[in-house]
Amino acid sequence: MNPTARLFAIESSEAACVAIAEKLPEVRIVADDAAGLGEVEERFAVVTVLQVLEHVADPAGLARAIHERLEDGGALLVTVPNLRSYRVRLNGLGDPLCFEPTHLQFFSAATLSRLLREAGFVRVERLIEFGGSNVRSLPGRMAQWALRRLGVSSEIRMLAWR
Repeated sequence: MNPTARLFAIESSEAACVAIAEKLPEVRIVADDAAGLGEVEERFAVVTVLQVLEHVADPAGLARAIHERLEDGGALLVTVPNLRSYRVRLNGLGDPLCFEPTHLQFFSAATLSRLLREAGFVRVERLIEFGGSNVRSLPGRMAQWALRRLGVSSEIRMLAWR
């Protein structure tokens, strides 16, 4: 880790806050929910929102708040379940990864990209590279890459710049 990096988190779970404090004492919790981001004064070079937007009542508002808190040229990495995934095509509304009871929103690559652009991000790119999963075998990683390339992987990953 970069010794000059400052790490912040937004976390609503008391148990997660305790775990963060124990395992990552250098991380400062700045708000207890996404709505609290509007009150944060810090500016950030990078923000990650991993499997969060689908749980938020106002994802467009959260994207705008993140955009406002990013430094000029700052980046947002966001992941969400893919409404257009092969799993949804096979399982329909029974797919537990996409249609989990706590999901309030559903995204395709097109709707997520539009949401980020409307929030003010000047460049938005879908990520399809290898890595970032628990798939270890080369054939499995190649299949995952192909699913990402075709836009039907379980997860959408995007980078957006301010």
